[in-house]
Amino acid sequence: IGGHGDITGFAPGIAELDYRSGVADGVDEVVKAIRYQIKHGARSIKICATAGVLS
Repeated sequence: IGGHGDITGFAPGIAELDYRSGVADGVDEVVKAIRYQIKHGARSIKICATAGVLS
């Protein structure tokens, strides 16, 4: 996990991320994250599939 959407930088156990934070790992988590965001009013979804170092 990491990249554009992962803004924590904390050690494991300090700030655990899940689909509500916008960070997802794998197809099932991505689907769950998108459904959660749409349910709570999202009108668009931006996906960053890589770490985005050069983008």
